[in-house]
Amino acid sequence: MTAILTNLADEEALIKAAYGVVSRPQRLIDLLHALQDNRVVSSDDVEPLADHFAQVTELITEVDEEVGRDFSNFHGISASPGEVAKKEVFDSQVQLSLDRDGKVVSYDPAVFGVECFEEGPSIPDWMSETDRDGFRAIMASMRATGTIAPSLIRLLTHFDDETGQLFSVEPSQRDGIAAEFRSIRLRWSNRVGELFVELFKLTKTQGLLARDIVNGRSVKQFAERRGRSEATARTQLKVLLKKLGLSSQIELVSLYAGFHFRMQFLSAEETAESANTGLVHTLPDGNILPYEVHGDPDGRPVLYLHATADGAYFTPKQQRAAKEQGLRVIAPWLPFYAGSRFEKHGLLTVDAFVDRLENLLDALDIPSCAIITVRVSAPYGLRAIQRNPKRFTRLVAAGTIVPVKSPADFAHLTFGYRAPMRLARSAPSFVKLYFAAAAAMMRRGEGGKFLTSLYENSPADLRTLDDPDVVEVMKASLLRTYEESYDAPLQQTLLSSSDWSEFCENIEAHVTIICGQEDGLGTPHQVQDFCERYGFTLEGPLENVGSLAIHQVPSLIFERV
Repeated sequence: MTAILTNLADEEALIKAAYGVVSRPQRLIDLLHALQDNRVVSSDDVEPLADHFAQVTELITEVDEEVGRDFSNFHGISASPGEVAKKEVFDSQVQLSLDRDGKVVSYDPAVFGVECFEEGPSIPDWMSETDRDGFRAIMASMRATGTIAPSLIRLLTHFDDETGQLFSVEPSQRDGIAAEFRSIRLRWSNRVGELFVELFKLTKTQGLLARDIVNGRSVKQFAERRGRSEATARTQLKVLLKKLGLSSQIELVSLYAGFHFRMQFLSAEETAESANTGLVHTLPDGNILPYEVHGDPDGRPVLYLHATADGAYFTPKQQRAAKEQGLRVIAPWLPFYAGSRFEKHGLLTVDAFVDRLENLLDALDIPSCAIITVRVSAPYGLRAIQRNPKRFTRLVAAGTIVPVKSPADFAHLTFGYRAPMRLARSAPSFVKLYFAAAAAMMRRGEGGKFLTSLYENSPADLRTLDDPDVVEVMKASLLRTYEESYDAPLQQTLLSSSDWSEFCENIEAHVTIICGQEDGLGTPHQVQDFCERYGFTLEGPLENVGSLAIHQVPSLIFERV
């Protein structure tokens, strides 16, 4: 026993904390605190615990055999799909509140003009003229019962407002307030909209009319945009509503909103089915290199090396950015992902992976291309251009880790990253436990606490992790991450905690590092020193950009290739 684990009570407390993760994976955070409090950092410290960590990992898998195979309950930072949907569509702030007599208790002057309430504390008739019947029903309910049923309503927000703004109206839990109005940011999504039109068998004109109504345009504006009379447009609206079995524009918006929510949260099985259409390159020795292809099929080829959680899949935003730049993006899965196998871990895997990359390019008849790396994949990309600058002509890094010289280099990391990075080389059994528990948390819909422990210092990253498109990509990628074992995230952690500075020496190709101001993996100061030391070009630090720059500014990243 070492001087750090000073007595049996310390050891027993850590073992108890480890086994507590089996029944409640969210106790992983408590275990991290316990390890930190006991300053467990070296192989000697971990030796009495290693077998227990391995046993806990096995028990997590035995207790729930679907760990690593089903992430349908993972919804980003938010606790539930409903909360994600609400954040995406509804403003969290109350813009207008009324008492049971319909008098204004409070309003947001940034939304409503002062002229709205010049005549007194009640809502003037002109504000509700776009949905007068709906507003009257709300008022009648409040006066009769003191409360209301949740609904949607469109209100004019100032004298010159022709279309009005859509609000959700909900009963209030606050004293003296009967109804709270929150503005709705719902917008027609082309992807979801196409499915909506197909499902309800709408004509092209009906689809365009539905889109305009959801986006807040009036029937008059639709008619003007189409070069038709307003009477014709109103007839088209009546036909559309009858076809859908609806009686008002608000009901149409409500129908689309419900459809939109459902489509944002496809089941994990559906996600996996659509995701598992990737390509697999078989190497001469019988090993494989799975990969995806994105962007313009006829575009300029570029190699894309992904990060840990978001994998080799693209969001629609990334797809558009790649196409706009005319790029054909070849995205191989990193070592141990998607069923690929390697003989060794850590730095010893890098050259073997670069060999597979070159073999893949040979098979695709690509003589040369640039590389994009994302965060922890930087060592692979730098080694590739170091070895063969004629084949790999330049590198753009969307955020980066930096080589680790000493344990002090972990000090800047958030709590969730710090413990596994410090223990990676001395206790791989703990790192596997860490990722098994993380997978279980995300599978059970408790991933918010885990993700917050990783990105708590970056508001930009926390917002990105609640983006429904990013969440869907992560769900699909997590299935490929844990396809056979916990070796993929273990490899990433081992590599990230290593001194891989040898891959940065004597590089002939041009290297650009894009750094976010809120990046917690490689801070702006660290990345600046890193670039100056090796002669790389630094772009940034960029405001409102964190570690997840590839999702936040994909157009900028692809433009730099």
